[in-house]
Amino acid sequence: MLIPALQDAACLSHAARLWLPKARSGKPVHPSVLSRWSDRGVLAPNGERVYLQTWRVGGQRQTTQAAVEVFLGALNTEAVARESSNAASRRSQESAAALEKLGC
Repeated sequence: MLIPALQDAACLSHAARLWLPKARSGKPVHPSVLSRWSDRGVLAPNGERVYLQTWRVGGQRQTTQAAVEVFLGALNTEAVARESSNAASRRSQESAAALEKLGC
């Protein structure tokens, strides 16, 4: 496994504040959430377990913005594809209904 440029890495508390959207309460995501994502992973919609990539540097766990983006992308890829295919299917049905209404 290759370790990315460590100058781009940040501890989990900084990563939670800098690279993740705020939680529902308007507060940053707690750093323990990132730790849990790294240790246990999260079950993606396709049933695969996805882990946040972290490294231990000087006694602290570190991650990079790229690792966070890859993690979130892996969790949301199938959901986005499913939403877009549902939207396309709905548009197709609406078009077919409109053509049928016109007698085509």
